[in-house]
Amino acid sequence: MALLDQVKTELEKDGLSEIAADELAALKNSIEMDKEKFLRLKKDEVIPWIEEEIATRYYYQAAGVKIRLRYDKQIPQALASSWELK
Repeated sequence: MALLDQVKTELEKDGLSEIAADELAALKNSIEMDKEKFLRLKKDEVIPWIEEEIATRYYYQAAGVKIRLRYDKQIPQALASSWELK
């Protein structure tokens, strides 16, 4: 929201903040809804990243690797193909 804050500041400097207040409020509301919608759509991608960050910070890199391996889609494929080769 830094850009929106800059716009607000510039409008206040120019004395136009009252005129554009409704438009800015509507824009802010729209941005907030878009953020929520984006997070819901990308939930499957965001959750593993957050889990990895938390695990790495509190339990160091070994825990981060375990989390990454849990969500890695290539490992089951590689294991399945290695079993086919035997």
